[in-house]
Amino acid sequence: MRHVLGLAVPNILPETLGLRAAGRLIWTTVLFVVLLSPVVVALKRQKSKLKATWAQAMAGAVYVWVLMVLAYGSIPHEWLTFANGYLKWDESHFLLTSGQSIGPFNWLNLDVDKRAITDTVATLIYVVLAVANFKMFAAWQRRPEAPSVSTAVETEKVIGTSAFGRPVTVKS
Repeated sequence: MRHVLGLAVPNILPETLGLRAAGRLIWTTVLFVVLLSPVVVALKRQKSKLKATWAQAMAGAVYVWVLMVLAYGSIPHEWLTFANGYLKWDESHFLLTSGQSIGPFNWLNLDVDKRAITDTVATLIYVVLAVANFKMFAAWQRRPEAPSVSTAVETEKVIGTSAFGRPVTVKS
């Protein structure tokens, strides 16, 4: 099998459970949850007294970027691909048609195709993940400060100069 732009992602889900068709959606969601779990653990810890280094800030930014790509790009995309491709939820399949009687309700005069359900679920994915995103950002900012650790400040005393003209110091 030839793959030009993408990698061949193996789908190891068993066919007997009926989940194989939703494999990419399941694996993307599992990857998102696995990558999100260290963030949830870190939310329970206190802020460090030390300022973040440039490398730590960049690593955190890349990590958050990966989470956002999964949350706002891959998971909704895989849902839409699964619903449109495997489930065949498009404009030609209806959930509700006008004139259809649902119990005592025979007065419903609307058509709801399955594409509307697909798009509604995708929108709900975006809304739920955006609300969780904002709550986690707020929780990250509200983490309690770590207690200050008093360290004895060592003073340095200049005892002379080196052969290169630099001061030679001794900790006292």
